[in-house]
Amino acid sequence: METIRAFIAIELSTEVKTAVGQLQSRLKPIVPYHAMRWTTPKNIHLTLHFLGNTPISQIETIKTVMKQAVQGSTTFLLQVENVGCFPNLHRPRVVWVGLTGNVMPLLTLHKKLGQHLAREIDFKVDRRVYSPHLTIGRVKNLLAPPKLRQFGQAIERQNANKLGILPIHGIVLIQSELTPKGPIYTSIAHAEF
Repeated sequence: METIRAFIAIELSTEVKTAVGQLQSRLKPIVPYHAMRWTTPKNIHLTLHFLGNTPISQIETIKTVMKQAVQGSTTFLLQVENVGCFPNLHRPRVVWVGLTGNVMPLLTLHKKLGQHLAREIDFKVDRRVYSPHLTIGRVKNLLAPPKLRQFGQAIERQNANKLGILPIHGIVLIQSELTPKGPIYTSIAHAEF
């Protein structure tokens, strides 16, 4: 059975990608190059559901599910701001930018999409609370505690920065091909509001 690695996401505007790239540029000098893998700004997106290895035979059903999930939705705006880390600022492993503002339509869309995917393709919905964020980097190697603290403090100083407004007007099915130089993302289908 032929599969593709896929996820459903919301694409970012060029303005938001540019602002995130500028934020990354401010953070990069703080961490040794070998210790961090920064997400290429063109690849940054808001993941709704990671589907993983998905049979090609299910792609048409997923496209239909996406259209069903966006029915009744209208464009809404999110504020792109606040920088943080998972699991926390003292032990950063994943660096993210948060989304604030009118998040209820986003949470509703995420839930509705998950329910449709579970029903139609037996998708296993993640039971953790959905925490919308944009992953902008991952720590590759453990840094010495002083460097980790320094990096966490630098991230904390960025928290007041507002990076822009993100209009949400649809979702996209994306194929992710992993390569030694990083993932290559290809849009397969869109479902607009």
